[in-house]
Order: sequence, then C-alpha cells, then structure tokens
Amino acid sequence: MSIAVTTYPEKFNSVKLVQRRSGKGKIMKNLVLVFFMLMFSTGASASVTVEHFEAMTKNGIENAPDWFKSHVAGLSTGIFYTKIYMDHETQKSGVEKRTLFCPPEQLSLNLDNYVSITNDYIEDSFIPKDVPIALIMVNALAEAFPCD
Repeated sequence: MSIAVTTYPEKFNSVKLVQRRSGKGKIMKNLVLVFFMLMFSTGASASVTVEHFEAMTKNGIENAPDWFKSHVAGLSTGIFYTKIYMDHETQKSGVEKRTLFCPPEQLSLNLDNYVSITNDYIEDSFIPKDVPIALIMVNALAEAFPCD
C-alpha cells in the first residue's frame, strides 16, 4: 500500500493530508463501513425514527415533504448497494451465501415498495418509537424477502 502526503501552502498552516491508496475492493469495503457507521451513529445528529416515519407516511409517501422522500430514498439506495456488495463478496469468496435480503428478480424495488414494506413491518411488530428507521428498513426487507 502506498501513501501520498500532500502539503498545503503556509496560509493553511502547513496542514498535511494523508491519502491512502488501496487495492481493489478496499474502496467498497470502506464505503460499506462508512454506510453502517452513519446508519448506527448516535449523538447530536438528528435521525429519522419510527415515530417520524409513521407520521410522515400516514397520508402516503407522495404527500410527504421532499426532504423526507430524499432521506428514505437515500437509505433505500444505501441498503440496496450494501446488499449488492455482500452478494458480490459472497460469490467471489465461494462461501455460503450471506446477504441482507433476496427479492424476486422480476421485482423492481422503488420508494413506494420500501415504504409499504417498512410500514407493514412496523404494524406487525412491537418496535419502540425512538428506533432509527434505517435499522427497521433492513429488518423489514429481510423479513419480506428471506433468503433460502
């Protein structure tokens, strides 16, 4: 692994940034790690919870604010890309298949599907209202599309 060090002019107080150059697959692993760190992070940042999700979707996702639709779409995309990465790594390594969920190939998941599946899961389960919706979405998809 090589490391490139960049020094900026004096006006930046000679700050040095270290940039790692990694081999194939390392970038995706780092992206997945960042996704999960963001998904499960706590602290001052606001997180959409089950309570927020129910309130925003009670009149249908089409009536929800644009920021909320974008948030749910971003979570959905992140979850789906994580699934693709896990599928690829499993196939590459030849170990027993481990993935998040296994939707039918003919099904094209969209925002409406993600919201409907998540709402159904919330209705059928006892889930505290303060749980981040990202975690619930993963569980909802795993239950709706189990892998055999």
